[in-house]
Amino acid sequence: MVSKSNLVFSKVAASRILGVPKALIAGFKRFFRVCWVWVCGSRPRFISKKLFLKHFAEHRQQQGKELPVQQWPNMPNWYEVGGHNNNYPVVIESTGPECACEDYKNQIAILGKGVCKHGYAVLLSLGYCTLRDYLAR
Repeated sequence: MVSKSNLVFSKVAASRILGVPKALIAGFKRFFRVCWVWVCGSRPRFISKKLFLKHFAEHRQQQGKELPVQQWPNMPNWYEVGGHNNNYPVVIESTGPECACEDYKNQIAILGKGVCKHGYAVLLSLGYCTLRDYLAR
């Protein structure tokens, strides 16, 4: 079950931030401004939640670079973005991209806003690196 605490702050994200396999993370706890992470064979350490939030967006931006984007004919703000096994429709609104994927739905339900890798793929194809760049246009 996806929740506010594990959408952004998770063992998987910690493993990517630290560059270690998830299986090596022996302990993980969330605190007010930090997460405590214990990697087998290393001393436990604290990672700032700000770093997790930054990684949350950057990881999706990086994934978006690898996805093919096609604009729908006769529909200027509609795009189709290829995923691993599915293609997802993405609509560009004035507030940013909207997608039909589970990640986007979870971000909207839990965080109230969000951009998935499919949304970032469309933004990148339009020449924007971040949602902030798109909104500032």
